Amino acid sequence: MAGQMNTEPQVLTVLHKGVKGRIRFKIRGLSRFSGFKDYLYNNLSQNDEVISVTISALTENVLVIYKVSCDLSTLQQLVVSTPQQFA
Repeated sequence: MAGQMNTEPQVLTVLHKGVKGRIRFKIRGLSRFSGFKDYLYNNLSQNDEVISVTISALTENVLVIYKVSCDLSTLQQLVVSTPQQFA
């Protein structure tokens, strides 16, 4: 519905996954939801397959550097499910 305020951040799309070991997500609402950036960072950082996480609330982008042996679909699901867990 137009004009309706989202109650949680939304993972919009995978922006880039062409380089093995790197994936970038666009998450709408990173700047509006207090504490979500830290929650997302902590959630991703706890995964043994993740090497580093860089989050920009300004651009609403999340860059994840992960082990090449990591199952990418599992990592994507982790990122997609995090906003629902936060809410």
